[in-house]
This record gives sequence, C-alpha cells and structure tokens, in this order.
Amino acid sequence: MDAAKQASRDLVNSLPETANLGLLAYGMRESSAPDNRERGCRDIETLVPVGELDKQAMITKIDEMTPSGYTPIGNALRAAAKELGNEGERTIILVSDGIDTCAPPPVCEVAKELANEGIDLTIHTVGFKTDEEARKELECIADAAGGIFMEADDAGSLADSLKFLAQRDASLYKTAGTEFEYSDTPENAKWLGEGRYRTTVTAKVRENPKDAVEQRYFKIAIPKNHNAIISTAVIPKRSTSGWARDVDVEVGRTELINANESCGGVAGGVWSGDGGRSRGNADNTPEAYVRRIEPVREERGCEPHWTVADEIFLTYGASELTYGPQGSGEEAVDVEVVINFEPIPDEAEVADFAAPEQPMDSEDQLDFNGAQEIHGGSSFANAVEVEPGAYKDAIVPGEYRFYKIPVEYGQRPVINYRTGVAERETGESLNANLYSPFRATLDTDLALFATSYTAEGAVAGDTVNFRNREDGSTGKQIANAGYYYVGLAMDQGEGEELMGVEQPFEIAFAVDGQTTNGPEWRPTDEDGPEPSDTPPSTRSSEEPEATESETTQAESEESDTPETGDGGSGSRGMLTAAIGIGIVVLLAAIAVAVAVLRRR
Repeated sequence: MDAAKQASRDLVNSLPETANLGLLAYGMRESSAPDNRERGCRDIETLVPVGELDKQAMITKIDEMTPSGYTPIGNALRAAAKELGNEGERTIILVSDGIDTCAPPPVCEVAKELANEGIDLTIHTVGFKTDEEARKELECIADAAGGIFMEADDAGSLADSLKFLAQRDASLYKTAGTEFEYSDTPENAKWLGEGRYRTTVTAKVRENPKDAVEQRYFKIAIPKNHNAIISTAVIPKRSTSGWARDVDVEVGRTELINANESCGGVAGGVWSGDGGRSRGNADNTPEAYVRRIEPVREERGCEPHWTVADEIFLTYGASELTYGPQGSGEEAVDVEVVINFEPIPDEAEVADFAAPEQPMDSEDQLDFNGAQEIHGGSSFANAVEVEPGAYKDAIVPGEYRFYKIPVEYGQRPVINYRTGVAERETGESLNANLYSPFRATLDTDLALFATSYTAEGAVAGDTVNFRNREDGSTGKQIANAGYYYVGLAMDQGEGEELMGVEQPFEIAFAVDGQTTNGPEWRPTDEDGPEPSDTPPSTRSSEEPEATESETTQAESEESDTPETGDGGSGSRGMLTAAIGIGIVVLLAAIAVAVAVLRRR
C-alpha cells in the first residue's frame, strides 16, 4: 500500500494544475471479516469530487487511505465508469496486486459490459507484484475493453506505468475517402474518378536520391476541356499513445503515361507544391504533392486517358536503416489521393477576371477577445469549418488539429495563433501550416512556448485570384477559391516527459478583401466513385448529346462506366462545442484510489 500511495503522489505531482481530477476509494471503511462480505463489497466512496486539481488536497486524501476490507474491483469499475459519464473519450486504469474478492459480478464480464456501453471507453490494467491468477484476470480485463496490460515490480516502475497510462491519447490522423489499391504495373491499374481516395502502402528506405524507387499506378480519364489536379499526401503511422518517429515519408517524382508517347513524362503542363514532396513527421501536419495535367496536352493529340505512377519512399541516413519491423528498413504508411477535374473557362471569361495579384508581405494582427471553445479535427477530411473570429482549443504532444475556412476570389486567409505557458516542464513547439484547397502548403510559421511565457505566430496566404497561375511571383497554388485549411501539430519533445498533457492555445481567423469575379467551380470535398476496371466517359456536360450510332459505339467501347463524382464543395457549418475527454486511474492493493482526469 505504501508503494501504491507513493506512485499516486508521483502521478498527481506530474499532472498540470489545469487537470480535472477526482478520487474514489474502496475497502476503507468495512472489515474483511467473513460475515461482513455483503457490506464490504459495497464499500466504495468518492473522497474528492471531480474538479480542478488541488494537488495538496489530493495527496492528503491519498495519505489518509488505509486498507481494511474486501476488494470489489468489478463494482469499483462500474462506479468509476459512472463518475466519467457516457460521453467523450474515457479511460479507466486499474492497478491491482490481486484478484477481485467480491465476484460475482465476474470482473472480466464487467469490463466487457462497460466497453459495450460506449465505444469510447477503454480499460488499461497494471499488475503490481501479481501472481499468475491475478495476472490472467488483469489481462482479461484489458483485452475485453481494448486496453493494455502492464506489469510493475516496485514503486518506481508502478509510478512510471501510471504516468504512461494516465494521459489523454493523441487523436490520430484518420484517412478518408474511397478505398483503392495501387497496381504494381500500368496494365493492371484501376480507374479512379473525381473525389477522395485512401490506401496503405509499404514504403521502403531510399538512402541515395539516385536510387530507383518502386512505382505504383492508377489511371484517370480527364473530361474534355478540363484540367486534372491530383493531390497526394502520405501520413506516417503512429502508436495509440501518439508517438511518431521523426522521419520523412515522401512522394517523389511522378510519371504521367499517355497512349501517345509524346505526351508522357513529368515536364510541361504539370506543377507541384513544396518541390514535389509530401512529408510527415512528429511535429508537422502532412504536406501534399500536387500535380496538374493541363489542356496543352490535348492540343498535341494526347488521349484523355492517363496512367499516374507515384513513388512513395522513406528517407534516412545510413545509420537509421534499422527503422521498421525487425530493422527491415520499411514501414506501412497511409496515403490519401484527391482527384479534381477543373473546368477550363474560355478566354472571354478569363479576360473579365482580375489581373494577377502581387505577393503580400504583411500578416494582420487579429483580436483574440471573446474566443469560443472549439475542438479541431484530426485530418483534412474532418477539419472543422470556422467563421472569422477567435477560438480556444487544446492539443497534446504528437497530435494534429485541422480547421477550414471558405475563401472566395479577391480574398486572402489570415490566421494568428498563440499559446499559453508550457504545461510540461520543457520547451515546446506548436507548428502551423496553411494549405490551399488542393492541400498544397502555402505558409508555415513556428511558435515556441517555454515554461514562463506565451508566444504568438501567424500564417497568411496571398489574394486568391484565378489568374495567379499566370504569374510565378504569386504562385499557382493560390489561384482557386474554396476551403483553405490550417493544420497545427505539437512537437513531442525528448526524454521522459508525460505525453498526454494538454496544451491550451488560441487561434483567430480572418478573410481579408472584397470578392471579385472567378469561376463558379470549387474543388471537391466528396469521396470518389469505386475503382473500376474500365475507363469512365470523358464527355463534358457542355457537349451535345451523342447520336444513336455514337452511343452504340461508345457503349461497346466503354461498358460498365462508373460515376465520376460531382466535385461539390460540401456543406458549410461551424462547430463550437468542445468534446470532453475523461481518464480514470484506479489504484488498488487492498484498498483503491480512483482519479478522474477530464478536459476542461
């Protein structure tokens, strides 16, 4: 019991003052006499209600705990779950040196029951100097409720286990879109339409930039009088604790293959963001590699059918080739591909659009007064839409936050953000990226926060103008109206720091400028049609209907044609409510302590 108390003190002292914590105990009031079993198995009470952490008060209550009775683990788990409520992500951590002495209810069945009541409830267990019977029971509890079982042999290792588990898990990036698979050969590649797609591939290390890289293929059919814009982002896998190694995953050179051999290659008519790379690591949100196939190729007599060959690989120094399972030098990574078919306006329409804009050097100073609570998304697909104004959010090390704001032609997005004093005893960094509607990186800035001061940063784009694609000084990436994305990532730091401590921050959005003329088309925010073995039609909606003979011929050439997607911009609304997060820590030798950690 002394070791459990010391581990509890260490845990409380490691948490920030802003944590919301409660304490619940069992086996303190009733004796363990054989004739007192019924009362002893109901001996569960809340010592400190859930609220903002008062470290001294909490430690005082921990020190007062005295083991005297039975061990009603099953009933205590139920009481802990009741303390947490039934909404939001919740975690119970049970630490025990023995088995439940009050069954029924069978404790493993209780764990299954609680896990089935809410998909966001997880139970982890720690065995403290346990025998084989207790170890099996604790493993069963963790398995039943999607948790982790750990073992501890002394007060130090018990404290370390609690610190590791008593933290909010990072919200991991969740890929979105219709599932597809790259082909190993051009001939067997599937046809993809307009919209979002996702897959997983095994990326291998490319030690030397001149080394050959495996190519992966899919096909597209570009409608007449359209550009094709293809955006590919790769996302490193992370553990459930949010840890991501500081490595690069890249989309390198992309080859475009056409039936007319003079139309292939990677040169004219293709442009990309960030020098043709997509990177993902511990302290940056993913960057997309964007390619455009422009109509000049149609003028050369190019076919509307194209095969896209991607190269996806890891980049390391020679000393780091042990990365991956058993030092294999390879790793599974998630990939998102977004395909857009952009209608080409005629010359008369373009002549009415504003002249290309020059780059803007300044970033506005935005007001953070009246900031509203918000909970950003964890990926591009579930980015939370915002309106101009100020917001309050929080992030844990290794986590992403994504937001999106609609920007029209003639306007520019401006984002300011600032942090509070660091919650962990180390210097931190919060990195922000601004993205175009095609997920190309437009601007980045790094805000640092140490233990004793706040810091501010800003990202901003140039004015959105369709004719910006004509002027290299502003860049083609700021040429389309639509959703502009902001992604924030928090560095995980080094050493033995507690990972799941939330760092609060504020972020303010503005859209400057007056709207001007531009195309009505907006990049897609929808999933793509199912991959197909046959190409979809490339007939434009503006073209006249085919004659009966043309239709018969087309049907014989292009049977089983899939839909190509409508390229809609998606719904627009604003989420302002924060999502609650709960953690319960259960310490048990003969008596037990329950701590409840929640987001503010």
